[in-house]
Amino acid sequence: MTHSDSVDVTPRLLAKILIAGLSILFALHVFALILYHGLGHDYAMGYVPLTHMDMEANIPTMASFMMMALCAGALGLMASRETDNKRHKRAWALLAILFVLLAMDEVLMFHEQVASPLTHTVMQENAPRFAWIVAYGLLVAAVGAFFLKWFLELRRDLQISLFISGAIFLSGALGMEFAASKYVESLPAGYTDIRTLTFDLMATVEEMLEFSGLAYFLFTLVKELGGISIRTPRLAEHAGTRQ
Repeated sequence: MTHSDSVDVTPRLLAKILIAGLSILFALHVFALILYHGLGHDYAMGYVPLTHMDMEANIPTMASFMMMALCAGALGLMASRETDNKRHKRAWALLAILFVLLAMDEVLMFHEQVASPLTHTVMQENAPRFAWIVAYGLLVAAVGAFFLKWFLELRRDLQISLFISGAIFLSGALGMEFAASKYVESLPAGYTDIRTLTFDLMATVEEMLEFSGLAYFLFTLVKELGGISIRTPRLAEHAGTRQ
């Protein structure tokens, strides 16, 4: 027989967990950079590709996926809590779906499939090298326009927190990505190894901005929800001995 206990995740507790988690990710990444650029080890028994924030299918990728999935869950709770305003309920639900798609993109890399045809069709001298940000930039503008009316109806403090989290995330996902593309374009013709120390430092800033934006967004949602109670199953205690 089982009963259930609950774990209360307060905004304060969540903030501590997020800060600790991001600090660990950053420390692992910095050590990978030291191994790669300082000591010349591009693999190091698998440690570098496993912890480098700008590489795929590794620990930072899964951490990003989990944070986006948690944001989707928190957005779903916001939608379920909204009972008076159907438009607001629909907006929270649509954002939850959007974050599910973003989480899937993080592990399935849909943006790489977008980048390939764009690179051959719309790439021009003044366009970013990483062409997927063109499509994502237009998508961000469209999403922003779609949710603008709902956003302007939110409380002022919630508006500010959501705007800050989005600005932090996009400054990395789009801003630093564009800056990195311009840096790559500035390399000498025929230069094939773009993973220089400068490039990796720019990628580090980009990834930390994305993680920080996601963390602050999740914190904002949990704070708005007044914390989250997570039920965990436990075995019931039985008196006496088994006959």
